[in-house]
Amino acid sequence: MIAAKGLHLLRRTITQSKTALVEIGTIPGKMPEKKGKPNKNSINSQQTPDPSSPIKEQSNGSFLLSILAKPGAKQNAITDISADAIGVQVAAPAMEGEANAELTKYLASVLGLRKSDVSLIRGMKSRSKTFVVAAQPGATTEDLLACFSEEAENG
Repeated sequence: MIAAKGLHLLRRTITQSKTALVEIGTIPGKMPEKKGKPNKNSINSQQTPDPSSPIKEQSNGSFLLSILAKPGAKQNAITDISADAIGVQVAAPAMEGEANAELTKYLASVLGLRKSDVSLIRGMKSRSKTFVVAAQPGATTEDLLACFSEEAENG
């Protein structure tokens, strides 16, 4: 009889503890929600980015290009310019970084820059890539978009 009463009290205590934990928001076995802590590796822009452009200007004067690579094409070309990314077909296979090197060289030639001014920073093994471009002082996103539009029209 005493053991049954002790067991009943233990069950009631456990139930109350679970209820209290649910009310506090810490349930054993569940991870707490992450707060809005900024990522150390994120590249912040001083200006408000234009959401309808695949080119973002950074506070240090460089630009971020969102590129959708299409490796294995017959020739290098700009296929389309959308709000999300610039579509580029690359005349190199997607093996051992060949397409990345060819894409870097092609983007530099389209923008009239040295190859060392264009760097792949994200998407080494993905079709969606992000490049950082150290453009000439005074260059704008419109200038870069004009270069890509001209290349897309002339092929």
